[in-house]
Amino acid sequence: MDIAVYNHFKDKITNSEQGQNIITTNGQTSSTLTAQFDFIIDGTLKYSELFTCMDCSTGFNQIQKETGYQLHGILGTDFLVKHQWKIDFEKLQIHT
Repeated sequence: MDIAVYNHFKDKITNSEQGQNIITTNGQTSSTLTAQFDFIIDGTLKYSELFTCMDCSTGFNQIQKETGYQLHGILGTDFLVKHQWKIDFEKLQIHT
């Protein structure tokens, strides 16, 4: 998740801590923050997930410039498998 999203919601996050060092797609090592986000839909807690938060603005801004799509984060395979979500690449949709 982009650090800007974390900074926007940080007052509502109950659990955050210094994360781990990861190697990014450009080969650099980056220190990350992890934060627990609770997603409440229709008054019911639907998801409580731990996200890795870091500055993704350079890549996300380039994607927005080239495609018009604005990104705030990337859902990884662990999240998709945990919630049994499936991607339809032909229709560009996610199904539960």
